[in-house]
Amino acid sequence: MEGADHTCPTGVEGCRGEEGQVCSGHGDCSCGHCRCQWDHYGSYCQCSDHTCQVYDGMSCGGPSRGQCRCGACMCRQGYIGEACECPTDTSTCIQPNHHHQQQQDQQHHQQGPSVCSNKGTCQCGRCRCEDGYKGMFCEDTVYAAGVCEKLRSCVLCQAWRRELISCNHCQVSLHVVESLEPSMTTCVMVNAGCIMKYSYQDHHNNSYTVKLQRNSDCPPQIE
Repeated sequence: MEGADHTCPTGVEGCRGEEGQVCSGHGDCSCGHCRCQWDHYGSYCQCSDHTCQVYDGMSCGGPSRGQCRCGACMCRQGYIGEACECPTDTSTCIQPNHHHQQQQDQQHHQQGPSVCSNKGTCQCGRCRCEDGYKGMFCEDTVYAAGVCEKLRSCVLCQAWRRELISCNHCQVSLHVVESLEPSMTTCVMVNAGCIMKYSYQDHHNNSYTVKLQRNSDCPPQIE
């Protein structure tokens, strides 16, 4: 069109982004617009799909977890985090021996086993325990030694019919088992020259379920 100005605008002000750098340092300014390098894009060449956080040796944890978009990971469903490193599934925060019971409870529309034993939160597939609790699934108290000593007389009362004053105060459900679960705290005591082992579950109302490992040299008087 006659009289139209087809010249390019001078200067580079139209190519400065929020940081003030021309084309973010990843391109050239031409006619007031950025011409980006091959691995950058955006109005000011501010974006790259090669600068995201790395997890397990791959950008955004690999294509199964997420994709890099303009320097930030866009995580797929089931993953969160700057590098899509954290699964949202909480099954790894439930004691393995409880999964079968969870499936049965779900079939009967009952509440399944608790995440982190209801004593913590599942973060990035691992339990973060509340103060006073520990263990992979927050199943133990930090005062386990004191609980073991507290339950010792109750185990003697119920398993070997010992007549102790403290027997009347026991709120313990005792079960004899062939082996103890490795994920639970193991208590040890000596009875009649035999080393006895037992574990416990705290119900938080001053009552406990105790599992006593069978010892053929000192068999308990209950089954």
